[in-house]
Amino acid sequence: MTETERLSQLTRLLNLLTGFDQKEEDIAAISRSVLTASASPAAMGEAYGKHAQNLMEHDPDGALILAISYELDDYLALADTVDELWEEILAAFENQDLPAFPYDDMPFQDVDGFFQWANEQLQEFHPSYCLLEFAQSYDEEFQLIVVKRESLEEILSLCEKLDIPAQPAE
Repeated sequence: MTETERLSQLTRLLNLLTGFDQKEEDIAAISRSVLTASASPAAMGEAYGKHAQNLMEHDPDGALILAISYELDDYLALADTVDELWEEILAAFENQDLPAFPYDDMPFQDVDGFFQWANEQLQEFHPSYCLLEFAQSYDEEFQLIVVKRESLEEILSLCEKLDIPAQPAE
């Protein structure tokens, strides 16, 4: 894949992940920054600091994902527990019509059950959205993003082309 193709695919992916929430020129600039930062540990450190540089030195294959994670931090739901994760998902929506986390009457027993429950809630209250497990956070147990359901297949295809692990959170 040429650098131009990679930049084009990354720009499209970032647009889809952000729901086209940002100006095209801003997303294009972010894409260029991500590719520049992921080129070397020194470039990663210059763009995102010493912690990012250290992470890249230990996991050079994760450089692109790390840079994307820094750039899309406001869009990602990051947490160590499912109740914290649900709070992050709730924050993704201006309209707070999703139910609170069911501490007292939990309808699930494990993480898979949580994802099933969470998707059922999204289907009922925000049917045009779904959850995507987007790579793995270096610092948190869970790293997800809320995406438009209609874009899911294209997002997964782009992630595969760019070697970014992603799958629907089901």
